[in-house]
Amino acid sequence: MSCYLIEELLPLYIEGDTSEETNQLVDEHLRSCKKCRYLYEEMKEPVSIAKSTDFIPFIDEKEEKRKFEKR
Repeated sequence: MSCYLIEELLPLYIEGDTSEETNQLVDEHLRSCKKCRYLYEEMKEPVSIAKSTDFIPFIDEKEEKRKFEKR
C-alpha cells in the first residue's frame, strides 16, 4: 500500500474506524515504513490545549467593531 493511502487512512485507523483487513494492511505498512510510522506516532499523541483561560485574551467584540468602523 502506498504512503499516500496510509497517510489518508491514519486518522481513521487511530480512531478505530477501519476494518480488520485495513488494520492489517496499515500495521504491515507501519512496520516497514519509517516515515509513516513517525507520522502515526505524531498523530496518535493527544493535542494539548490551554488548561487555564489566563492565556486566552478577552476580546470585546463590540469594542473591536467600534475601532474597526472608526478606521
